[in-house]
Amino acid sequence: MHALPAGVNDPLFHPTASGVKPAEADAAFAEFAARAKRETAALQRELLDELQQVLRGCAPKIACMPAHEPKTPLLGSATSAARGKDDHIVDLQGPLGLASSFAEDLLLEYADGMPMD
Repeated sequence: MHALPAGVNDPLFHPTASGVKPAEADAAFAEFAARAKRETAALQRELLDELQQVLRGCAPKIACMPAHEPKTPLLGSATSAARGKDDHIVDLQGPLGLASSFAEDLLLEYADGMPMD
């Protein structure tokens, strides 16, 4: 398990507070933003479709009729990168950012031993 003592900044979660220079943060953002533009929705579509099925309560890659459609479908817009605020170098916007948040939530629920359903 990755954990630092209480009160010690973790550079994994707050990199700029750990001494990353503004020029380095700007370079990292520029590189990430360029990569986000190169990556097409087609490259991400299969994985986003699979996560969308899970979020609907359906088995991946098996057609089903969910109880309700999502308010914001994962594939409703393109992924883009915006310059982050404070100690965040980048903020993802669109389906990749949503999928990242949902995946983190599912991982934390799994780690907490919550029921699979």
